[in-house]
Amino acid sequence: MAGLGEGTVYACWFAAHSTAFIGLHVTSHAAATQQTFRSIFAGGFATAIGSSIFNVTDVCKIRMQAETMITQQPAVKYASFYPAVQRIFAEEGLWGLLLPGLTATALRDVFYSGLRVGLYPIVKDIISGSGEDVGLANKLLIGAFGGALGSLIANPMDLVKIRMMAHAGTVEHGIMMTGLKTGERQHYSNSFDCAIKVVKEEGFMALYRGSTPTVIRAAFGTGAQLATYDHTKFLAKQWGIARE
Repeated sequence: MAGLGEGTVYACWFAAHSTAFIGLHVTSHAAATQQTFRSIFAGGFATAIGSSIFNVTDVCKIRMQAETMITQQPAVKYASFYPAVQRIFAEEGLWGLLLPGLTATALRDVFYSGLRVGLYPIVKDIISGSGEDVGLANKLLIGAFGGALGSLIANPMDLVKIRMMAHAGTVEHGIMMTGLKTGERQHYSNSFDCAIKVVKEEGFMALYRGSTPTVIRAAFGTGAQLATYDHTKFLAKQWGIARE
C-alpha cells in the first residue's frame, strides 16, 4: 500500500506541476517569485492529494503500532492491516478510516513536500547560474537541504496527525466508545484543538518532539530520491537515449 501511495503522490505532482490552477501558470519570462511559488505550490498541493487519498493506511498503521503501548496487552483489535480495516469500518464507518488526522496530514504535506520538491529546481538553478549541470554531489546536497527544511517545518503537523489518529474513535457524551482510547474522555476534538492543547499542556517545543530523526531521515531520503531521478535524467539525455 505504501508503494501505491508514493506512486499516486508523484503522478499527482507531475500533473499539478503542469496544469494545477491555470491562473498560476507562468511563462519562462515570468518573475522568479512567481516561478518559486508555482513550484512549491505544485509539490505541496499534489502530495497533499495523494496522502489524503491514502490516509486510511496511516490510520490503520498508527492503531497497529500503538495498541500494545496504550493497552499494555498483546495486540488484539488491530493486530494486522486487514483486520484493522474491517474493525474500524464496522465500528466507525468509512469516515473512521478516512478522516482521523486528515487536516494535519494535508497541511503537513503542503509544507513538507512543497518545500522538499519545490525548492529543488529553484536552489539548483541558483547554484548553476548558467543552467549547466551542477553535478551529482550538489544534487544530493540540494535534495537533503529541501528535505531537512521541509520536515523541520512540518514536524508539528506530523505530531498532531499521529496524536489525532491514536485518539480517534466514535464519541458519545464526550466518552470514547471505540478506538485505542475506549472508555476515556475525548481529549482532542480536531487537529487545531490538538495543536493548541499540546502547546498548553506540554509547551511549544513539544510540537517538535522527534524532529531530529525525522529531519535526518528526510534529508537522506530526499537527497537520494531527487538526486537519483535528476541525475539519471541528465545522463539519459546526455547519452541520447531520452529527451526532455
